Amino acid sequence: MVNPNGMLLKTVDGGATWDTLFYPSFVQLNSICFPTSDTGYIVGESPAPDLFILKTTDGGNNWVEINCNVCNWNGIIFTKVFFFDSEVGFAAGGYQSLQKTTNGGISWGINGNFVFARDFDFPSDSIGYANYGLKTINAGDSWFDISSNFPNFNSILAVGYHTENIGYIAGNKWTGSYNLGKIACTYNGGQTWNDFLLSSTSDIMDIYIHDEDNAYFIGGKIIKTIDQGNTFYYQTIEDVLFGALHSIYFASPKIGYAVGIEGEILKTTNDGGEMTPVSFLTVETNEDNENRIDVFPVPALNQLNVRVPEGIITQVEIYSTTGQLLQKTISNKTQKSIDISGLPPGNYFIRAISREQVFVRKFVVVR
Repeated sequence: MVNPNGMLLKTVDGGATWDTLFYPSFVQLNSICFPTSDTGYIVGESPAPDLFILKTTDGGNNWVEINCNVCNWNGIIFTKVFFFDSEVGFAAGGYQSLQKTTNGGISWGINGNFVFARDFDFPSDSIGYANYGLKTINAGDSWFDISSNFPNFNSILAVGYHTENIGYIAGNKWTGSYNLGKIACTYNGGQTWNDFLLSSTSDIMDIYIHDEDNAYFIGGKIIKTIDQGNTFYYQTIEDVLFGALHSIYFASPKIGYAVGIEGEILKTTNDGGEMTPVSFLTVETNEDNENRIDVFPVPALNQLNVRVPEGIITQVEIYSTTGQLLQKTISNKTQKSIDISGLPPGNYFIRAISREQVFVRKFVVVR
């Protein structure tokens, strides 16, 4: 699972525990795709005005950056990656460009053309759709415009198709004062659309199509349809402090996960009927990790200090034992003091992020 804060996590026990595969010095990781059990790709954005593409050929244990022709285009941020197999795939570059590779990411392009897209989906090997109203019938070698009948959006941020005919687009609509989330669905491949304005959320960021009738839409909240988009329901989410949700995926018909831009991980075991937070922090508190970070005083009262022996702390986060983000502080020092006077007595995690790595320790608040 890609955590948008820039961490790659792996679980082999249904989310009970998580292993941190790496914490690179990138601002954020946006999308991941494993076309085979060994070969995988990640796209995202680095601190400089550059994009990056990472590739693994050993199941995610080791990653290398692909030096490709599009990686020098400043200002493009890849937001999605998808591969049919280990060689043929696509990367969507923010609001800038959709690129195709047929040689495992060594070179990219679409017949010399510049195709604008942020998101895309392929309901079959040959037919695909991109969010700015584009369609391909030859596996992305060329694209043509089908946007003439699109409903009015401020921004279309996500696209998802179950078949060539049944699909959704989603994003936001400006009301004159603020953006509201908007979803539109088609039953005839984009010839006509039914659209819905959502009164209590904005910026629908991702679409996951469960089956012909059921689909999920994720943004500030999780929305579900069970009747091909005729009606929408807000899912129950317990005890989570949100910035915004970023992505959702189901590993089986009942079990699914969602991630948030502040590091939240949510899990459902009843087909999205209820989403509850899970913690990824406990796997990082090994002995070697703890020996490289100082947290004091312990137990703490109103102030907590964190210090790393080498490097500069760029960010400090405090989490509950369930993985809920409670506080976040920016830093540029080797030692940082945090005001915890607002925390009730109990157990917590503190996570200190440097440019090279991440450190996690447990601590206790007493009153």
